[in-house]
Amino acid sequence: MAVRVTPIAREYTDTQALAAAKAGLLVDATSDPLIDGSVSDGTETTSARKDHIHPTSAVSQATQVQIEAETDADVYIPSDLIRHNPGVAKAWCSIQADGTLDSGSYNIASISDEGTGHRIIVFDTDFSTSVYAWAGGLLSNSGDWGRSGIVSRAVGSCHLREANAALSANVDEPSCAIFFGDQ
Repeated sequence: MAVRVTPIAREYTDTQALAAAKAGLLVDATSDPLIDGSVSDGTETTSARKDHIHPTSAVSQATQVQIEAETDADVYIPSDLIRHNPGVAKAWCSIQADGTLDSGSYNIASISDEGTGHRIIVFDTDFSTSVYAWAGGLLSNSGDWGRSGIVSRAVGSCHLREANAALSANVDEPSCAIFFGDQ
């Protein structure tokens, strides 16, 4: 591959003068560069100096209040605050028939066995009130598809009851639970 070098006239050895002369631009170091817009070739008739500085992005981190209120703002939600989004589960677990906690739970401090069919789930982080949503169910080993329900809710724990399908007797079956609400 051959490269052809064309000599530049002496009056164009200054790079700013060369750029201005070739492009028909004026040198202006006072113009602010644009950010956070749609991509375009631009229509500016001035050029910036080589030592100009672009501002950093204007996107900032959302606060917990903005996340909880689902504020429509140009912010991002960092991974350590995503749990404050109203639509995100605040705790979940899977419990074996003997009452032990399976691995892979989230925001569950412990499970206490309060007798056949009665379990108290204790949260690592309390809810702000005792009004929160729960969903769950039994994973029947016996084929008797029982029911699971809430006996009582507190900000730091939830008392669940497991019973057979006829609700005539409490049972200890594997179960799972998920919780939503404000913490």
